[in-house]
Amino acid sequence: MIKRILKIAIGIELVYLLVVNGVLQLQLTQDLVNKIRPEKFYVTWEQAWSWYPFRFHAEGIFANGQARTQQWEVTATSASGSISVLPLILKHVYLSNLSAENIDYRQRPRLKPDVDYSGRLAYFPEIQGRDVVPVESTAQKKKRPWKIHISDASVSGDHRFWVFNIQGSATGGASGDLYTETRRGAFWLDVE
Repeated sequence: MIKRILKIAIGIELVYLLVVNGVLQLQLTQDLVNKIRPEKFYVTWEQAWSWYPFRFHAEGIFANGQARTQQWEVTATSASGSISVLPLILKHVYLSNLSAENIDYRQRPRLKPDVDYSGRLAYFPEIQGRDVVPVESTAQKKKRPWKIHISDASVSGDHRFWVFNIQGSATGGASGDLYTETRRGAFWLDVE
């Protein structure tokens, strides 16, 4: 009986490894992910794999996107983390044991019609694949916000940031937790 259960468990793990890791290597997977909401986000990776369900590792990560008032871009040489799948149904994203190396983060505003950016625009970061565009002024539909919970996150390596017209860099590590809600909701960050 125990041998049979062990064989079934090993068989399930082998199928998982073959299917999930095969899918993560396909360009089609990235293409499908990027068709979900191309106006909101875009993501690529050079390599990605998973040794067990809901824990993923990736190298050569690039992502960018935009909200109603901001545009952003992030790259990392590598990252890994776990995700809880069931809460996604209720628009809750739970990421845990997240680690990343060599982060480059950029953020700039979308242009407000009543603000003169002529003296600052040249100092805003370049964001690959996204033009500097006006702020979205259409009325927001009534929807529940996404709630993003990140626990036990850590970064290490050489990092750069460029937010609006402020640039900086840092070497080393940090760890912490983050909670945010989309649609201009709550935000808190606890970093060590």
